[in-house]
Amino acid sequence: MPWKESTVVSERKEFVALALTDGSNISELCRRMKISRKTAYKTLRRYASGGAQNLRDRSHRTHSCPHRTDPELEERIIALRLAHPTKGAHVLHRLLQDQGCTDVPAKSTIQAILKRHGLIDPVESAKHTPHVRFE
Repeated sequence: MPWKESTVVSERKEFVALALTDGSNISELCRRMKISRKTAYKTLRRYASGGAQNLRDRSHRTHSCPHRTDPELEERIIALRLAHPTKGAHVLHRLLQDQGCTDVPAKSTIQAILKRHGLIDPVESAKHTPHVRFE
């Protein structure tokens, strides 16, 4: 007899099928399938709202990032970098302060923005790292 292959989604579908039959006892099904009643009712709500497609795993990634840098400030940093292509995050940070920008991000944030937009050449960046001596 071959092994029965089981996935989380198939077990959820099996649970829903058993739970929707007449005379089913949710508490007994939960004990048999080793899930909590809270999970059981959540699964049934998801099935009721979207059918079997809604039983798939969902992403845990956040929908927004409240502390992300303002897009207008990012554009300003990019414009500064394009105006001064040889300047790094340290100098751009100082230029933003000199221009009267009140919410200047950290130098590491400016560096991350430049990398994200492809404005830092990794080969050039590697050339400017300090030499580490072994002693």
